[in-house]
Amino acid sequence: LNLSVEDNCIKELISLPEGMEQLFMTKNEMTNVCVKFDDRLRILDLENNELEEINFNIPKMLERLNLSKNKIAYIRMVMPENLSHFDISNNKLADIDDLTINNKLKYFDVSSNKINKIADDKLTGINYVDISDNNCNGNDSDSDSSIHIRTLYNGSDNGDDLEDGEDIYGGALDNFTG
Repeated sequence: LNLSVEDNCIKELISLPEGMEQLFMTKNEMTNVCVKFDDRLRILDLENNELEEINFNIPKMLERLNLSKNKIAYIRMVMPENLSHFDISNNKLADIDDLTINNKLKYFDVSSNKINKIADDKLTGINYVDISDNNCNGNDSDSDSSIHIRTLYNGSDNGDDLEDGEDIYGGALDNFTG
């Protein structure tokens, strides 16, 4: 079961039909999500709303989560085991210290936030990371090592056509060298 409710004036999500696998609720005015999502939900897109926090359960089988273009300033979350794509760009995040990243995450977009530092080990193993348009000025390490990730996106491409293991370097790692 898939549901797409886009470009409306929905302010709060309080119930959904059972068995939902994909939910697209973009361009609404949601400030609150008061529903317990079915664990079978695989795609959740809440882009371009008014959310200030993640105060809802993250379904166990979720593969893609889009929370971009909201007003989220803090994130405390353990990613579900199957989450491979996570977009939390264009929010108000100052850090991602309380975000536990799983080992299956392949796409991670935290661009256009207010992040100052990201721990060296936070981005390990992710194929595509966008950290552009943040306040990053260094890493968490006292060593001279940089973050080791296979692909780093810095605004020149959307990453959809990358081969597994292909590297993009747009200079963004300069800001993450100790």
